Amino acid sequence: MKLVDVGSLDAEGREGILWLSAEDGRRLPMRGFSAEVAYHVANFRRGDRTSTPTIYKMVQELAERLPAFLSEVEVYLSGDVFRANLHFQGRDNGFTLRNYRASDSIALAVFYDVPIRFRRDVWEFMAMTEGEGPRRKAPQRRVGEPNINSEEERRSRGKAEQDKGSGGKI
Repeated sequence: MKLVDVGSLDAEGREGILWLSAEDGRRLPMRGFSAEVAYHVANFRRGDRTSTPTIYKMVQELAERLPAFLSEVEVYLSGDVFRANLHFQGRDNGFTLRNYRASDSIALAVFYDVPIRFRRDVWEFMAMTEGEGPRRKAPQRRVGEPNINSEEERRSRGKAEQDKGSGGKI
């Protein structure tokens, strides 16, 4: 996987998004993480490592003391949330840190320029190719989001918005 773009989804810059691409053209958008992480990923892509967050520095220091190095990040789905395993390799053996936030794990992969791998379940769930939409249903909505999945609910909501726009007059 290769990181092809990073940015913010909203004008206020609160929610970050990453676009990743596989060699075969499949694309994967990842969203739902802080814009701060997106900011750091963008800096790491440009080679700027001067504004590294403390938590990333802590991982670096631990790896240096063991000694070990991050060899790859493996992203997978846990329910409808992206999680990641961080694979480290030492002189004699390796170890894996399991079930960490995918956004921070990807940021570390970009920082150390190591491969980002995705389990097949992620591709089955979200894989995209140019001009194609998701191949499976999207994850469940977040708490507090309206459910407008059915045609009837969308029409009802549209009617309510029209009524609101006309001052509530019918």
